[in-house]
Amino acid sequence: MPREQDGASLDEIQAVTDAVDRLRVAEARLGRQRAGQSGLNDTDRAAVRFVSEFPGDAVTPSMIADQLHLSPSSVTTLLDRLVAKRLLKVEPHPADRRSKHVVALDHKAGLDEIDPLRARLREISASLTASEASIITAFLERVTEAVRSQTPRFEGLEG
Repeated sequence: MPREQDGASLDEIQAVTDAVDRLRVAEARLGRQRAGQSGLNDTDRAAVRFVSEFPGDAVTPSMIADQLHLSPSSVTTLLDRLVAKRLLKVEPHPADRRSKHVVALDHKAGLDEIDPLRARLREISASLTASEASIITAFLERVTEAVRSQTPRFEGLEG
């Protein structure tokens, strides 16, 4: 079987590419289903997850914009929506009067409650060896960067 530069065979490369494509389709379907059920779209959940990962830290609207590749006006709309749903709170920044600080309203609500799939993914990940986990993490980071490189700076995740 021919190999690409001492790496995977062409069949193995195709199998991985097909698996990633199936993941992308399943993720898109899940996002549409969740948006219909909860009223939260993927960007809403990503913003709440991002802010929740930094309890006590000063998360600013510009940090959310950078993380989610959103324009400042889109972040304002996003925050207004999440504040109205009582998921986030915007208050004066503790160290900079000119800025705002975004905090999750319920730090007890873990990330698994915001995204129940995380618990299942953690179970699956726990079955990996350290070497497998390292290889898969590096691969997924490269895939994530490839996806991000296809998304212009202030487009894509808005909504």
